[in-house]
Amino acid sequence: DLFLRSSKYESFGNVVAEALMCGLPVISSNYEDVIYEIISQSDLGATVELNDKIEYKNSIIKYLDITIDKRRIHAIFNNKFDIQKTKEEYINLIKKVIHE
Repeated sequence: DLFLRSSKYESFGNVVAEALMCGLPVISSNYEDVIYEIISQSDLGATVELNDKIEYKNSIIKYLDITIDKRRIHAIFNNKFDIQKTKEEYINLIKKVIHE
């Protein structure tokens, strides 16, 4: 199973996060930097050039040809966006700004 997102324009939305929490790799057009950061930096799928049908097709084939470990994808995404970890990062940033 894959989650495919071929939008030309769209806000971040929750669909990418929901797909990753379900352990699905995401293949998305790369019009949005945050999607690239989430997907490509952690090997959670692929981003492709907008309107590049061949690259999009090749990415789909790549992920259909490999065994997908849904638990691994879920764990990577969950660890990267863990609420406790994120909260601590914000608190540390605020403390740093206050003490500068």
